[in-house]
Amino acid sequence: MAVIEPFGHPMIKAYLKARDVRYLTDQDGDFLVQFAAEDAIDVGIQIRLMVTGEEQDIYSLAAIGDRQFRQPEWRDCILSCNEWNRDRRWPKAYFQERDDDRGLIVLDAHFLLGPGLHQELFNTFTDSVLAGAFQFWEWLLNEKEL
Repeated sequence: MAVIEPFGHPMIKAYLKARDVRYLTDQDGDFLVQFAAEDAIDVGIQIRLMVTGEEQDIYSLAAIGDRQFRQPEWRDCILSCNEWNRDRRWPKAYFQERDDDRGLIVLDAHFLLGPGLHQELFNTFTDSVLAGAFQFWEWLLNEKEL
């Protein structure tokens, strides 16, 4: 029988080890995974798996593609993010403007886990969000042609 465990960095690490994923950690103990561009998705994706919140009880994932967009594409990016968010549960997509007249799309999801959870539920949620991030980029590049 699965046991409810407290949420924290060890749970994220267990997930990454179980999936045999190579990762880096930052000074806060959060994790960074990088996926290179492939044939189906010609975008490299950086995934951040983090423990956030005042109580350190929020699981936050952010997926950022290495594709940057110039100003003439911004409107299409924003409309595409809106469409994605309307039709799909996660990850949430939004456009982020940079200082150099370029922009990027960020995908993220958050899960309040104060009371703890089973590792299996954590793994399933993470798998779903990560799969959604890759689906977003495939959809954006192939269907939206951005």
